[in-house]
Amino acid sequence: MHNRVGVATVLTVWGFALLLVSAWASIALASEADDVAAFRDFQLDSHYLHRWMAVKREATAKGVRMQVLPLQSGGSAASGNDSLSALTAHLDAEPGVHAILAHHGMTARDFVLGSLVLVTARMALYPGAGGDAQAGVSRHNLDFVRAHKAEVDRFIQQDMRAQAAMNH
Repeated sequence: MHNRVGVATVLTVWGFALLLVSAWASIALASEADDVAAFRDFQLDSHYLHRWMAVKREATAKGVRMQVLPLQSGGSAASGNDSLSALTAHLDAEPGVHAILAHHGMTARDFVLGSLVLVTARMALYPGAGGDAQAGVSRHNLDFVRAHKAEVDRFIQQDMRAQAAMNH
């Protein structure tokens, strides 16, 4: 019973995190045509997903935060008015991030954009998610995440536990 409660809690938190990132994607990306095109055109694949996971694992192991949405003082997410370029620059400037990304053949832009696409597509697949949740997400990315849902969910649960441990 304890494991079920823990998994339910993790999935609830994951769902909330997805909602926040999706809200950013639909608000902030909509403000710049180039960002909208980049979001729409980004193609998830197994190679990207496994590099993304490797980056997250290495960052956690090294105590480096791979924060896609910068936090304001007080720990709340930024307002969502940042462009893709601003979010990329913020992430790339964090100590240790650039080296980890380079080690996995990725740029900060790849990581930010792919993270936003991945979590937005995953959120769109939640039962009851309406058409708004899928707005801007390509059919390819929805199909990819649907096909890899168990792997993505399992990794996110592990990552959330690791992140929680880093915070304590």
